[in-house]
Amino acid sequence: MKRRTFLTGALAALTVPTAAQSHSHAAAAKPAPRPALAINVALGADGRLWRVRHGAEGVLVDFSDDWGERFSPAMLASPEHPAADGELAPEIAVGKGGAIYVAYTLARSHNPIIGHVRLVHSLDGGRSFTPAATVNDNLEEITHRFQSLVVDAGGVAHLIWIDKRDLEAAKRARKPYRGAAVYYARSDGVHIGANRKIADHSCECCRLALALDTDGVPVALWRHVFEDGSRDHALARLDGSSARRATFEGWRIDACPHHGPALAIGSDGTRHLAWYTAAGNDARILYQAQERDGRPLAPPRRLGGGQAGFPALLAIGTGVILAWKEFDGSATRAFVQHASGGWSPPASVASSRGPSDRPRLVAHGGRAFLSWNTRDEGHRLLPLAIP
Repeated sequence: MKRRTFLTGALAALTVPTAAQSHSHAAAAKPAPRPALAINVALGADGRLWRVRHGAEGVLVDFSDDWGERFSPAMLASPEHPAADGELAPEIAVGKGGAIYVAYTLARSHNPIIGHVRLVHSLDGGRSFTPAATVNDNLEEITHRFQSLVVDAGGVAHLIWIDKRDLEAAKRARKPYRGAAVYYARSDGVHIGANRKIADHSCECCRLALALDTDGVPVALWRHVFEDGSRDHALARLDGSSARRATFEGWRIDACPHHGPALAIGSDGTRHLAWYTAAGNDARILYQAQERDGRPLAPPRRLGGGQAGFPALLAIGTGVILAWKEFDGSATRAFVQHASGGWSPPASVASSRGPSDRPRLVAHGGRAFLSWNTRDEGHRLLPLAIP
């Protein structure tokens, strides 16, 4: 038995049994940093909204049963302090039987770009969580960061992340290597499987996108460093299929844009992609729907203006909802647009004059919501009028 703590307004001790974990190791102690704005959310099958964020105590989880009007006392999913900067944030997913999975990157104190991907889960509604287990089976003090998490209908958690083990091996062999790599592992909540490389030559600091296909197989989308130096995007089904190029702007930049893509998959198997590019010195967000084999259903569609960024996507049946944020010179606005047969006009649904997180989209029972956290207004869950 091990003791874990959770928050109910005041700190209290809770005794819980530990689950067998693979690749688990202790993290170096570090001072608690200033809480970040990043908040991720997930809706369970029962309509309960779960939320994860970085607090002064560590990784915090709470829930709402009234669509974000009120939240439960915060529960401590992990006392570790996750990396929560730029596009990197803790993630949460609800699985079979209401199991809650939380994944995050634990940054090492001596170097912020060094990290390990960590996973915890709860089977009792968040009252207790298993001790954190390390997902990456390479434990070098190098980059294992920018995790993305999804849980399938069978309750299996799938994770991808950016990993520099192959870059370091190339350095030791004095061989050239572009960027980093994308790695994948799965967990049944007790054991974490062996890591598998999805592709070499990913961009180093852009978030990764992960979605379940119609047959439950996860599909990954990431910014890739191609042989000609362009940093467009690649996509792969994680069933052993080879990666393919998914976007073709030819943006050549010898740096990471810190601006990852979004991916959603419709009930008909259509891949919905949204991404940022500044090819041709024209900064913009683009959206495109593609067939399973990558054939485009239409040319890329521009979203917003030159200050638009950080897109989110949500597929509902064969329709899709898009969200992004955009600075208008005095405030940042969250925009939403949807397509189901035809396109709605872009609608501004919230604004803030201070710093803000990127928007997220969730849905349950035919209802869709935009989740957005800002410094001045706090976290808001905004219902969307989607026909």
